[in-house]
Amino acid sequence: MRNLIKLLFIVSLMSAPAFAATLLVPEDYPTIQDAVDVAEAGDVVMVGPGEYAGAVIDRVPVIIEGKGKKTRIVAANDYFLWPGESAFLWGIAFYGADHVQLEDITIVSTLWSVAGTRSDRASVKGLEIVDSYQGIASWGGSSWTIEDNVLIGVKMYPWQGGKHADMILIAGQGNGHLIRDNTIYHVGVAVCTGEPGSFCGPDDDEYYIGVALVAFGGPMGDNVVVDNRVTILVEGDGVDNQSAVTLVDYSLMSGGPPLVQGNAVVDNVLVGESTLSFSPSELSELNLVYDNKGPIKGSGK
Repeated sequence: MRNLIKLLFIVSLMSAPAFAATLLVPEDYPTIQDAVDVAEAGDVVMVGPGEYAGAVIDRVPVIIEGKGKKTRIVAANDYFLWPGESAFLWGIAFYGADHVQLEDITIVSTLWSVAGTRSDRASVKGLEIVDSYQGIASWGGSSWTIEDNVLIGVKMYPWQGGKHADMILIAGQGNGHLIRDNTIYHVGVAVCTGEPGSFCGPDDDEYYIGVALVAFGGPMGDNVVVDNRVTILVEGDGVDNQSAVTLVDYSLMSGGPPLVQGNAVVDNVLVGESTLSFSPSELSELNLVYDNKGPIKGSGK
């Protein structure tokens, strides 16, 4: 009996799940990328005070925690996300990695602040994104939680006939995102000139987005955009439209089937030049929009 108990005890130890490791930056690893490259599923990359290059997470679900304003990603590395692709200036990017968690990090002056591709159930909380060209993007991912983030002066390069700024979320083929309690400030915009490299023509409209759901080629349903605060202060001439909370459906705009429907946009606070808008306007009938506070303009309830 004693030998049987000992055998069962040994078997239980062998079958017990391994504890997640905590990888310290810069104490144990000089860069975030160095820690991410050796991390296993569920490991925590704890980033101390300092300035760091960005990182790319490839298929391994990890947790990256910083110290808020003391942990700053100020320049990205030259890591290639896909073979043959030009390197982007990432803040944090991940590909095929579900359950990635990012918390308490400041990202400054990066091209893509947070971008996840084919990654589900990511959690992005407590980030401060400053003077970068995009906020948080989910490409082909679902069920993200984007909560308690602050975006200040975030801009995006012109594309698809307009210039978007202050993006909390761009999503293609994504369902079930929860976007709540985020604060977006925007001070100053640049007019689209149509010059080479500007990505838009001189007659294109410009619109500036605080919280956005954008469908590129797949459904964007069952998302919740709630309790966000958006302030857009426009400085400059030639801006045709300023939008705080925007839903965009490029399929419907081009005569295809509606992809952005069944979303809820509720209890957001819009201040200053902020508006609520839909592209095209039919989206106001396909999504639940109510009790948003502030100068609501355009279509909507």
